[in-house]
Amino acid sequence: MKIDELRRVCVIGAGLMGRQIALNAAHRGFDVRLWDASAEQLRAAERWTDEYIAGRIEKGRWTADEAATARARLSFAADLAEAAADADATKRPAQVANLHYFNPAMVMEVVEVVQGPHTSVETASLLVEFAKRIGKRPILMKKEIEGFIANRLLRALGREATFLVDEGYASFEEVDLAAEKALGHPLGPFRLMDLTGIDLAFMIRSAIYESSGREEDRPPRCIEERYRAGHYGRKTGRGFYRYE
Repeated sequence: MKIDELRRVCVIGAGLMGRQIALNAAHRGFDVRLWDASAEQLRAAERWTDEYIAGRIEKGRWTADEAATARARLSFAADLAEAAADADATKRPAQVANLHYFNPAMVMEVVEVVQGPHTSVETASLLVEFAKRIGKRPILMKKEIEGFIANRLLRALGREATFLVDEGYASFEEVDLAAEKALGHPLGPFRLMDLTGIDLAFMIRSAIYESSGREEDRPPRCIEERYRAGHYGRKTGRGFYRYE
């Protein structure tokens, strides 16, 4: 398949990332169906879509015609078979690859195209072109590795940041200050965890620890304490920082 033949996209999962991925593709000219096992989640995604589009118009980012066209291309399907019925999908491993977005998917410029051992060169190339069509800058990973590129870099930074805090070398505010003002990062590692979710950070570190069994992979105290307390970051109003 060539990129000009790709017309339909089915997005499975209407959570924070799925709804953004779906709208991004619709805005860039693809017919998209979004599905979720939860009817409530699907309704929430539709409400978010309408509110987001209205905000784009209000801020002058999208014209009314542009918004209407994007909205018309996006539908919300309660039935999975219906959602995927006329999508360009496949049952062949050579045509399966991982296209990894970053949060927020409507804003973040980079996506990682991961060419697994089963993925054909043609499929990887198609996804590179698809990423360009939806306004992203693709990074092609020629070999698959857990965590891919950006998350492995972040994990290394996060591991050192939590070590410095857990061992009392500095406060999390000071570590964030160093990352933001000395290294030029838009968000320090602790502000970033608050944004993406401390619950997610804890579950990822727990999975890594269970897989490796190495003590250095155990979830850091500063993350586990907040996870146990239900302080997940922005989504709960409190994480490393407090949010009104």
